[in-house]
Amino acid sequence: MNRLFFSLLFCFLNFLLIGQDTGNDSYTIQRLLIYNDKGEILLEKHKNGWMTPALRQHEKISINEGLKNLAAEFGLKISTPQLAGIFMFVPEYKNKSSQRQHYSCKVVEGELNIPEGKIDVQWFEPYKAIEMTTQYEINFCYQRYDKANH
Repeated sequence: MNRLFFSLLFCFLNFLLIGQDTGNDSYTIQRLLIYNDKGEILLEKHKNGWMTPALRQHEKISINEGLKNLAAEFGLKISTPQLAGIFMFVPEYKNKSSQRQHYSCKVVEGELNIPEGKIDVQWFEPYKAIEMTTQYEINFCYQRYDKANH
């Protein structure tokens, strides 16, 4: 628990020190690992591959409300999202940092549908989801979720 606290504190302090220069467009990316009753993870297909659903948060609403709205776009009602990890990136193609917050939740009810503008969405076994996505941090978040739920 102490290690998690200090890791989160370190990420937060780095974010404050390095900062994210977005001009007048201030936002945070929040990714949602949605698990169904079979333990599968929801992924959506983008032109660059499969990823977990994401919210580019720039409105004045709570994280919880924003993530529940994101899930609703897929036809799903979810449990309260739990913080799974905070990650900072400095891409090779630009010298600016970017922060990503990952949350996990379970489907409470609803039927999966493909939101307008999305290529495809599917449920995948965790090992397959980890293999398919370009997000290395999904493995870390899944391991934390798996330990907490088994």
